[in-house]
Amino acid sequence: MAKKIILDMDPGVDDALGIILALRSPELDVLAITTVAGNVGVDHCTRNTLRVLALLDRHDIPVARGANRPLRARPHDAASVHGDDGLGALGDAYYPAPDESLVTQEPAAD
Repeated sequence: MAKKIILDMDPGVDDALGIILALRSPELDVLAITTVAGNVGVDHCTRNTLRVLALLDRHDIPVARGANRPLRARPHDAASVHGDDGLGALGDAYYPAPDESLVTQEPAAD
């Protein structure tokens, strides 16, 4: 029986791979994904999550936008390393269009 999980992440390159691996794993049942600001802002992280889900044709996973900054630390931006969108995108990189309908209206903490 697959373990039911919720992923809470800031999808850039590493977390995008984590989503792919989790969704392809027979041991895991991903119920939802929540996003937070990390190496780039939460809007980019949410859009990156939606792009990965579109790439995998997984329109059944709800996504909830979470915190736009750390609770105790100052925000950190690593766009100079990870690219403006956090996925290291070059101008000619292909990403599927994000499915904005997957984003729930509930805050991720709820």
